[in-house]
Amino acid sequence: MDSPYLNPVTHIRDINPFIETDPKTGRVTFIGDTLEIRIPQRYEVYDLLSMEDMVTTLAVFDMIIDGKFQASMNLLASITIDPSDRGTMTYDGVPYVVLYLNKGDTFMKTSDLVMNPAVVYALWIEFVTQGKMLYTYNYDDLPMMFDRVRQCCGRGLGVGRSIFEAVLAFLCRDADNIFVPYRLSDMKKRFTFVALRSVSNAPTGTMARLTGSYFDEALTAALRYETVEHQPYEDILRGIPQAMGFADNNNQ
Repeated sequence: MDSPYLNPVTHIRDINPFIETDPKTGRVTFIGDTLEIRIPQRYEVYDLLSMEDMVTTLAVFDMIIDGKFQASMNLLASITIDPSDRGTMTYDGVPYVVLYLNKGDTFMKTSDLVMNPAVVYALWIEFVTQGKMLYTYNYDDLPMMFDRVRQCCGRGLGVGRSIFEAVLAFLCRDADNIFVPYRLSDMKKRFTFVALRSVSNAPTGTMARLTGSYFDEALTAALRYETVEHQPYEDILRGIPQAMGFADNNNQ
């Protein structure tokens, strides 16, 4: 896959040298020379991207600073940006809105955090279920995606990071052989991410493939709603002896 950048860029984690915050208003100003922000356009589907005089967007996007530095924004909240210009681009089949800022432009209208639990659903569906992962995430960064979710959104995933890491490790595959987990490859190339809802590629067993198209809905239901009625068919899937017509040896 070709690089998303026209020129070589250096990845940085700290963007503080390029922004300045007004302690009275909370307004964050860009103080570098140029800033290019690439936002997945499908945020609009979840009401997390609004294009008016200013742009309000979920702050999970790619940034190119001064044409030579690259940084990833992973703030699970919406911010309002006042760019000098706008454009569009497509990379790996995913459309992006591109904002262009110059020195003195507003990077964040306010630094006050507004909690929005819908962010959790949007990122899970878009990145994990649909497989339209933002290209800035590398294999080590993926587990950190929801690291500050409760702090920023007021709610969590309902599972610990270890469970989330297991899901991601299952969906990240070797670029040369999609059925080989990335962790078992030489990891020299970038991973290929398989959508959770992919019936043919995500599941690895026959039963999983037969039920895979509904797995995302079933997972959500299992996490949100507790089963209170006894289900014999579920006992069969779990291998409980009585359900299969065998005696429980522990009771003999």
